[in-house]
Amino acid sequence: MPALNDSLVFVHAPAGVRQAFQCGTARRHEFAAGWELFKFTGFEAFQPDRRGNRSLGTPLSPWWCSILPVPGTDIPGLDDYRSQADQLGLSMLEYAREYLAVMHSWNSLADTQMGLAKIQKVKLQKPVYGFYGKVQRQANDRVPLRQPGRLGGRSFLAGGAIQIWIPNLTSEFAMPCGTIMV
Repeated sequence: MPALNDSLVFVHAPAGVRQAFQCGTARRHEFAAGWELFKFTGFEAFQPDRRGNRSLGTPLSPWWCSILPVPGTDIPGLDDYRSQADQLGLSMLEYAREYLAVMHSWNSLADTQMGLAKIQKVKLQKPVYGFYGKVQRQANDRVPLRQPGRLGGRSFLAGGAIQIWIPNLTSEFAMPCGTIMV
């Protein structure tokens, strides 16, 4: 049985996805069953349906990072992101916002006062192909007067960190394996 996204070619990805990566390019990589991924979010990784059920085909976000560095690639692991944040004097969420260029309209990330900000982890149950590359800088959609902060006054978020895009990811291919509060 072929891996998820086995025949997907990055040049056929939606324009918005291609534009999310520097130079509109990303490299293809097969992630083995058992590999762990994470994302910074205030949301649950697996959103239940209206009845509160989580079925086998529940769609997941396609945007992830790797828990461990990926051998043979320049994909860093969570500890690398922590180290980079520390070196820059930023919290993990500030780092994610700035260098993964996460616009507020995509993911609030900033709910630390309410205790909602967290790192969601998933473990792949089957092999999947994804694409990774450096994140393109994005518009800073934070309104500085309403939400002042260290990153609120600039017109863009820097980007430059490595992110993984795995389209068509569902609960058939990945299962939750923990949450880290940040």
